[in-house]
Amino acid sequence: GLSRHNLASPFAIAQTLRLMAQTPLAQVYRESLATAEVSGTLGDRFRDTAAVGKLQAKTGTLSGVSALSGYLDIPNYQTLVFSILVNQSDQSVTTLYRAIDEIVLLLTRLGYC
Repeated sequence: GLSRHNLASPFAIAQTLRLMAQTPLAQVYRESLATAEVSGTLGDRFRDTAAVGKLQAKTGTLSGVSALSGYLDIPNYQTLVFSILVNQSDQSVTTLYRAIDEIVLLLTRLGYC
């Protein structure tokens, strides 16, 4: 879980997720994550958006800290592995969630160049 003593970078988390996706347990692992508007800590987030059912991720929240890392299936693209960490913020948790959610929703619009 999230800890003030955890020094893992977003890159390290994303690399771990990418490598996990290449193992025989990849599907089991993904199914253990919360799914946008469906289950877990994302059950009430991303309602009626392009991320519904396409985002599986782990959340983390502390005072001034919010994190979302996982997988996003993007139509006409590929599965995107991402990690968004916000630290030492003076914003409310609700504001942090909105900002992170907006980034994820922008990612749902990715396409090939």
